[in-house]
Amino acid sequence: MSLAGGALTLSVPADALSGYVELTAKPAGTVPPSELLVAGSAYEIGPAGTTFDRLVTLTLRYDPGGLSEGVRETELRLQKASGASWGISTNSTVDPGRQTVSGLIERLGSFAAVALPASGVELYPSSFTLSRGEMKQLLAVARGPSGEAFPGREVTWFS
Repeated sequence: MSLAGGALTLSVPADALSGYVELTAKPAGTVPPSELLVAGSAYEIGPAGTTFDRLVTLTLRYDPGGLSEGVRETELRLQKASGASWGISTNSTVDPGRQTVSGLIERLGSFAAVALPASGVELYPSSFTLSRGEMKQLLAVARGPSGEAFPGREVTWFS
């Protein structure tokens, strides 16, 4: 079923709900702030808190113009607002050609296209020796939760 003028699609198997539920979708009012959130991609799907008996697939369209600088489309995933943060949906994927993110959900709420957070940084070279007064240029690569590189993602550190 297509909701919010085609901005999102919810694929609900016949046995996923125990009774009739009228589903709604609207742009989300308040969501957790994040530089990784694609502007304009957050939707509140209701009735809030509705739980499915089986996982259902949610596909959400996004506008690549809403990406923050340094975030690539391949880093996007379907994420659900949970308190003051975002959580990645099960089996979440991105299709940059169609400009959609998809994932399996079990409960309705607020969802959006949000880039994966960097979970670590690798420095290259990883080992070197400096003498007093010497300088060395390093390459810093942000890595995602599964070890994927985020080239172009800004890394700032102090020592």
